[in-house]
Amino acid sequence: AEALNSLAQDPGLFPLVPRFSVFLYEGVKVYAIKHDMHSLRHLVRMCKALLENASLYLEKYLHYLLPSMITCAVTRQPCMRPEVEDQWTFRQEAAKLVALMSR
Repeated sequence: AEALNSLAQDPGLFPLVPRFSVFLYEGVKVYAIKHDMHSLRHLVRMCKALLENASLYLEKYLHYLLPSMITCAVTRQPCMRPEVEDQWTFRQEAAKLVALMSR
């Protein structure tokens, strides 16, 4: 929780935004293939925290963030046991971020 708060509030993170963007992009690629919704959910929360940070300008990095969140929202099977895990809430969280980035 502290890490997400730092991502959402720390104004000095701008030099790290390119690395965070690539980390999200690569992480979603890996965990979507593995159907690891738990890890994907952490990446979605990380993206949300970055978007909440008013001091960061993420426009230059949308080509990493937007496809990652679209993948989370529409991937065929985000988890190994879709009948047990709440994939629809996860998809909705990712879709909300896509809508936020599209504004």
